[in-house]
Amino acid sequence: MLGQLGQAALAREDDVSVEEAMTAGPSTVRPSFELDRAVERMHREHLNTLPVTTSDGRLLGLLDRATAEQALAESPAPA
Repeated sequence: MLGQLGQAALAREDDVSVEEAMTAGPSTVRPSFELDRAVERMHREHLNTLPVTTSDGRLLGLLDRATAEQALAESPAPA
């Protein structure tokens, strides 16, 4: 994953390439990253989504903060 297009980039009215508009090197996590830590990181970095990638940067999907928070709230407490 080389970059990410945020809301500000998508709202631009000038004629620029995707490369010029994207944020390079966005924050990502691996699939094994603990969900509670991912949610904490999303709050700290003011992110609504967090890309999930392989170690070589291949995008696997996006973790949605609201969905992750709901999953944590519904999961049973550890014994």
